[in-house]
Amino acid sequence: MDRNQKAFEYWEAGKHTQAIKILFEEIEQQPDSVAGYYNLANMLFIAKKEADAKAVLELANEKNPNHPEILYAFGTYYYQIQDYPQAIHAFLKVSVKDNYLKKDSLIMLAQSYLALENPKKALAFLLTAETENINDSELLLLIGNTFMQIEAFSEAKIYFEKVMVLAPKQPEAWLKRGLIGMILAEEPASFELYFDQARMLDESYYQVQMKRLDEIQTFIQKNK
Repeated sequence: MDRNQKAFEYWEAGKHTQAIKILFEEIEQQPDSVAGYYNLANMLFIAKKEADAKAVLELANEKNPNHPEILYAFGTYYYQIQDYPQAIHAFLKVSVKDNYLKKDSLIMLAQSYLALENPKKALAFLLTAETENINDSELLLLIGNTFMQIEAFSEAKIYFEKVMVLAPKQPEAWLKRGLIGMILAEEPASFELYFDQARMLDESYYQVQMKRLDEIQTFIQKNK
């Protein structure tokens, strides 16, 4: 059996030490195995062994310079340690290549810019990622939230409605669509239907979000 597959079986079974060990064996015996380095680095990330993961990636980059999977893993490493400029540098290199990680790298570029409080720059990458998969409901929700962040409410509404069609059991899309209705001064009977649907799908989520909304409104009133 392929060591990478065996490592994933160990990992899924909760045998994380064995999974990591077998991947170390893989890169020792197959030093050009990009998959081995990539999978090992990701498992080390998850295990919170960031320094070990970086060492593995540096070795992998020596063997296969600028390989998309290794660059993406480097981006993930820098993102996790909150070095967003370095993460952006790595993800950019992946995003310009035609490979299966292109969309994910575009999303991670956007997440990095969001972390740097630059939602407009993030949107550029999110909208490019959308062209790679127009039916990714999680991506569409993120785009809607980012439009909402820059107060482009009409555009945000379009994306929340797309999510409501593709993933009708996603409570956040319904609740955010209700908030957009309030902001755009739609008829209360209209946007309250969205709130009701969000509450029906996930009562606890709805209550938490509405409490936050009440707190924000109270803060605004006190500081007028």
